[in-house]
Amino acid sequence: MNYSKIFRYGVLVILLTGCQQSSSNYQNFGARLDENNVKALDVLSQLDADDTISVKLGGVVTDVCQSKGCWMVLENPGDDPIRVTFKDYGFFVPKDISGKYVIVEGVVRKSILGEKEARHFAEDAGQIYDSLRVYSEYSFVANGVLLANEAGN
Repeated sequence: MNYSKIFRYGVLVILLTGCQQSSSNYQNFGARLDENNVKALDVLSQLDADDTISVKLGGVVTDVCQSKGCWMVLENPGDDPIRVTFKDYGFFVPKDISGKYVIVEGVVRKSILGEKEARHFAEDAGQIYDSLRVYSEYSFVANGVLLANEAGN
């Protein structure tokens, strides 16, 4: 038996495994993403109602569906909230990620919510629906999410 080849193979496996673990600062949900080419949130300010764009954004989670983790809201200071849902209801995120940094990739649209949808989102967030308020937001359908392992990244 050639112990030299076994030793070299073992060292190679350890090195490759170690590199993969230390280089991952994110957990991936849905489609595989990388952390490159992330746009600033101000790209959304160019959208008019019902306009859509495909984009990769980064932001801090402020709210998560406490029922299933089927949506989350990204912080968007001075502008409408960014509600992220997941393509084809194909994956969810953990319910305890408020305050964590995420990267999302997909299609975003600026929209005015109807009463049924606004009521549903308010109830899922543990809030009271206000029928006198106009609920507008950026609706982001993500095909993938990267969740940072550190809060706020």
